[in-house]
Amino acid sequence: YLVPSGDYSGVAGFNGRGPSALDPDLSLDVFKERLKQRQGQIKNVLRNQSFVKGIGNAYADEILVYAGINPFRRRATLTDDEIEKLYESMRKVLTQIRNVLSGRSLDEIAIEKRDFMMVHNRGGGICPLCGGRVSEVKANRFKTNYCQTCQK
Repeated sequence: YLVPSGDYSGVAGFNGRGPSALDPDLSLDVFKERLKQRQGQIKNVLRNQSFVKGIGNAYADEILVYAGINPFRRRATLTDDEIEKLYESMRKVLTQIRNVLSGRSLDEIAIEKRDFMMVHNRGGGICPLCGGRVSEVKANRFKTNYCQTCQK
């Protein structure tokens, strides 16, 4: 949707969404407060658009490998240091992805060419961070790719 006023409140599906993951107003403190209100596995928390918007299945895999956090960990088990690393990884990964995609053609973006991903869709491959094996777990319609060696 193109909303000239920037007010998306009248657009179906936009109400109840959290701030953009790259919103400058989403500080570490705000991120921590929003995170404390969530339960469940950390990958599912990240993918929930009411927590923050802009993180889907693939980007969650990438953020979590950079943060060194197992996608199946419960949010409540994360330490303050891990939460800070998660926040920093989210910002870094999404900025890198935005930079890569800004140099791509619309056709490449439309076919979701994701050759820049480190672990997503690379099950059975080698983790570029530690050399461990990238695992793949399928649940419902989604794949989770992660490194059992560097993601704890």
